[in-house]
Amino acid sequence: MGALILTGVGCLNKNKEIFKPPLTTAADIQIADQNLEPDNRLNISKIVTPVDGWISIHAVNDAGLIGDAIGVTQVSMGESKNTKVIISDKTRLTQNLAAMLRHNKGEKNLFELDKDGPVIIDQQVIMRKFTILNFTDVK
Repeated sequence: MGALILTGVGCLNKNKEIFKPPLTTAADIQIADQNLEPDNRLNISKIVTPVDGWISIHAVNDAGLIGDAIGVTQVSMGESKNTKVIISDKTRLTQNLAAMLRHNKGEKNLFELDKDGPVIIDQQVIMRKFTILNFTDVK
């Protein structure tokens, strides 16, 4: 009678790259309604991510649909507190915004909207909507 012993963490995918599962599958974004600072910064109170990636800020239109990213910053796997994101495109700023957690699946250290897709856990995109309180003053 034989036994099969598996050691190590990870497996090979179809491209023969080693996939290592994240240490945690927890993911969360905590962000409050807030003023946009004079230097176009927003504060995200807490981010928990199972992978290295990005937090992107998206305009939300009147119908509640999410638009393109108007600000982005890198985040490391684990927990981050008081993360600052600069709104880089104020021309597309809306009063309602969404913060979205994204994988870094493209080139390392380069945000690529078409490659760095959203983090999805239990069939839910990890995203939180919030409001710019001083929108009329900054627009």
